[in-house]
Amino acid sequence: MIFPVSGLPAARHGYITFGCFGGSIKVNERLIESWCEIVRRVPDSRLYFKSMPLSDPATMTSFRRMFERNGLTGDQLILEGGSSHRTMLELYGRIDIALDTFPYNGGNTSLEALWQGIPVVTLKGDRWAARLGARFLVQAGLPSLIAHSWGEYAAIAARVAADSGFRDEFRKTSRDQLRNSVLFDMPLWVQQTEDAYRRMWQDWLKENP
Repeated sequence: MIFPVSGLPAARHGYITFGCFGGSIKVNERLIESWCEIVRRVPDSRLYFKSMPLSDPATMTSFRRMFERNGLTGDQLILEGGSSHRTMLELYGRIDIALDTFPYNGGNTSLEALWQGIPVVTLKGDRWAARLGARFLVQAGLPSLIAHSWGEYAAIAARVAADSGFRDEFRKTSRDQLRNSVLFDMPLWVQQTEDAYRRMWQDWLKENP
């Protein structure tokens, strides 16, 4: 399904909306603390977190309480449960800036956000699961959105929120930028995958003559 990239949500709403449509299992107290700090840094901003498990009332209540413990309540917080994939893609039109999860980064949700013209801010960690977001952004030509500490993560999010020119230009060019990046180079991906299989087979032969 291909949906058009919307105009800047902040221009329609009058405030910045940070968002994450990732799995709730990837969200923890430290991450919520950072998300709430980001919202406090950006006046009148909102946080929109949407995840399938929040369709359960008890889970919704638990997450709402975690955000409230960090000072995020009322209109500043938008929590939603699951929906169809089509609806989720449409709802990306409400988000100005996507916030990646940590230490387990997003996968398809981050790529879909980029495809819908939304900058994704990620925190790079020390293992594969915590470096996936950074890899996507490097391959997409967006290394400036990669943080190496919690403080930098919040600072980058606030900087992007203040730069409407960057966000507007990214929405206009994101799809062409992605199409021309390594992320969309399928022949190269197939070649690298085949090379990896070949090396694994050769290593096995060396160990099992």
